[in-house]
Amino acid sequence: MDGTVRRRGGVLERLLHHEGEPVLVRVAQTAPDSVLFGARAGTHAATAYGIERMRFALGVDEDLRAFHRCACGGARSRSRRSPGRSASS
Repeated sequence: MDGTVRRRGGVLERLLHHEGEPVLVRVAQTAPDSVLFGARAGTHAATAYGIERMRFALGVDEDLRAFHRCACGGARSRSRRSPGRSASS
């Protein structure tokens, strides 16, 4: 089950392993701009590893504002094809 993500209600759960030790990480979005992380494991190092991996997997530390501006109708999101040409030509 390592690396498997499942959703229970509004909470994501993922089972990871750190140096052979199981780590259960849970994530909930508590507000539109806020995410709560928690982890259970036998050592602090394992819980820190689990949270770090889940933060990376979800991309919560990435600044995607430029992407969202472009994807929401910016000039770069328009097609560059010539008029009258189909995608297959």
